[in-house]
Amino acid sequence: MKSITFILTLLTIGLCQAQSNFEKVLPSLVNNNYDVEQTSDGGYVLGGAVLTKTNTVGDTLWTRRHFPVGQTTFITGVTQTTDGGYAYVLSDKPDTIWHCTFVKTNSTGDTTFTKKYGGALESYGWDILQTTDGGYLVTGTLFLSPTDYRIYVVKTDVSGNEVWNYTHSITSQTYSNSVVEIPGNKYVIAGQSNNDATLIKLDNTGVPVWTKTHGEPTLLELARGLSTTSAGGFVYTGWQYDVTNSTGSSYLVKTDADGDTLWTRNETQSWGGNLEGYGFDTKELSNGDIMMIGSRGISVINNQIQYGNLFITYFNGSGTKLTSQSSCTNTNTGTAIAPTSDGGYVLSGGLGGTALLIKLDANLCVYATDTITLMNTGSPNLFCANSGFSLQVPTNSCNQVLWDNGSTNDMTSYNPPNNNPGSYYVTLTNNFGCSINDTIVLDTFITTIPVITSTTGDTTFCQGDSLILYTGNWNSYWWSPGAAIDDTNIVYTGGNYTVQVTDANGCYINSAPFVVTVNPLPTPNISLQPNNDLVSSAVTGNQWYLNGVLIPGATNQSYTPTVTGTYTVEVTDANGCVGISPPYVLTTVGINKHQLLSDVFSYTNGRLTVHKGVWQLYDMTGRMVLNGSTGSYVIPVGIYILHTEMGANRIAHIK
Repeated sequence: MKSITFILTLLTIGLCQAQSNFEKVLPSLVNNNYDVEQTSDGGYVLGGAVLTKTNTVGDTLWTRRHFPVGQTTFITGVTQTTDGGYAYVLSDKPDTIWHCTFVKTNSTGDTTFTKKYGGALESYGWDILQTTDGGYLVTGTLFLSPTDYRIYVVKTDVSGNEVWNYTHSITSQTYSNSVVEIPGNKYVIAGQSNNDATLIKLDNTGVPVWTKTHGEPTLLELARGLSTTSAGGFVYTGWQYDVTNSTGSSYLVKTDADGDTLWTRNETQSWGGNLEGYGFDTKELSNGDIMMIGSRGISVINNQIQYGNLFITYFNGSGTKLTSQSSCTNTNTGTAIAPTSDGGYVLSGGLGGTALLIKLDANLCVYATDTITLMNTGSPNLFCANSGFSLQVPTNSCNQVLWDNGSTNDMTSYNPPNNNPGSYYVTLTNNFGCSINDTIVLDTFITTIPVITSTTGDTTFCQGDSLILYTGNWNSYWWSPGAAIDDTNIVYTGGNYTVQVTDANGCYINSAPFVVTVNPLPTPNISLQPNNDLVSSAVTGNQWYLNGVLIPGATNQSYTPTVTGTYTVEVTDANGCVGISPPYVLTTVGINKHQLLSDVFSYTNGRLTVHKGVWQLYDMTGRMVLNGSTGSYVIPVGIYILHTEMGANRIAHIK
């Protein structure tokens, strides 16, 4: 595994700028790219459905289409020219036949000239390079007849005018990324002839120096994605197909400088089984290893190849498979590899699917730009105290995650809730086998615990009453028990009341319990005593009523009624709670049965004589008209009620 360690900040943009590597999904217009090359400004040029120029991080700057849609094939070879412009090759069909077509543009992609080759014969264009003499070499396929097609090479001057051409001697064809220039202004072209992978070396005048074929007698092989090796030899990839069993395999061949085979590898040799792969391009790396890119899981339908998923495979210089990778974004077919100025490589992919541009650094890595994210908080490194937190990497990441607690759950929370402040560490390993580390240092928000008070300052109330609880100014509230959601809560029952609030940081904070007590109401009862007094069951706090009207001064436990009627007593207890007795209906009043009338008073000739104690005389409305003590008194004519201290009551008719 290739790895590198960083202590990352949460500034993802800064990481992207520091590392010139990426995996970029290209706009839908920029599709079916067969070739890619780094440009002198550090950006990239791609050839596919359109000619595309990007900046250094793969963002599209412009696209150019120089022919009507449907008139041409895709651009299959592209290169930046020494004047800062671009040259590309494709197949153009303006009439009834296809033409191998070379287009030269300026630095902004506008056409400088267009050249067609092959004369009256049908031809396809496949690859192009600018030669060391300033001219160009164009490769393609020339059709001598509908069934007789040949590898076709055209050498031009700087203006695209043909200098010489070469047509292979037997039926054959070539492909994209399949020509290299070697010292001495000589050229090697890869392709297929007589169902064998084929290399052709031409001198600087187009005369063949040698032709070499590679393959098994019973199998079909083709060569494409040709590159040179540090030893002066060649390496190419391609396809090996078993027509009898309808099974295909990616194919890799390394040769010496004369094109003679050093070794070959198919999938059975490298993987132990057939994966239905197809190789598109190769490059020898600075350490002598070999990178191969292509498509895996292909099929052949009606003699047409249907491509599968992009793959990247590495071999050592002896042909031993080292590792195989895929892109993070699912797409089909890796099509081209080109070296970059920083010692890395740029790869294109996506035929008929999502188009990708992948930049690998010198370690063959696309390092993740993902960082740990603290979720559900308004701050990048603060979380809510006592509420736990969640640490995640982006959900669209293809990285494998290893937290410092050993958790390998990809893109899931880090041990919530109730974690502590401190440093948390994660290792992210992506599809390219490249790892980075990220550390986040967390602390808690400063929070204030909400306090519950009552608007009256009380913690108790009487049964049937209520208490208003208050907790101050917060962003949101949730009272319990109950469902109040503002700063006050009116309660009617006792219990432990709490409130959960959120502050300006979005932190949830719980108050301490506020204990509310509900005092019961007193339940007094009235009873009639033998001396005809009415007595409350409450010793204190009494107030007597007659027929619902308060009796002034009647606040003792007992009351001596002077008239019949409905009596109640209201009792206020030590908690200030008030209770009303059931009504007591009194129908008679009179002297104590144990007292004789003559013992209490006598009345003769308008004179009242009280024999014992103090007394009060009331008229029939209950108004006291006279009072006194033992003695004889003149009483006006009328009907009265006499009350003595002995509790004797009698209606006296005094006339």
